[in-house]
Amino acid sequence: MARKRVFVGVSGFSYPGWKGKFYPENSKSEEFLALYSKRLNSVEVNSSFYAPPSTMMVKSWSSKTSEDFRFAFKAPRQITHILKLGEGSPEASERMSKTLDLLGPR
Repeated sequence: MARKRVFVGVSGFSYPGWKGKFYPENSKSEEFLALYSKRLNSVEVNSSFYAPPSTMMVKSWSSKTSEDFRFAFKAPRQITHILKLGEGSPEASERMSKTLDLLGPR
């Protein structure tokens, strides 16, 4: 029987209030994702609902995590609420997909 992998994470990683509890007290915000990925193997990205992540952001996330790390992106409201999955939504989905491809094989 094939072994199943379980991915565990929370919604977001950029919480200054976690310093001294989840992150070391002297952590910088730009270190949060790398530190987070050492303890959990998945994260939900809610900010993608408001705007697709930039290529620079996705490349940064990719460089701070291993290929075993998983991201769960919330579908952009442009697609789900404004276009209502109608005309234009396939193109918007394709643009976001191309950006997320920068994460590499995950």
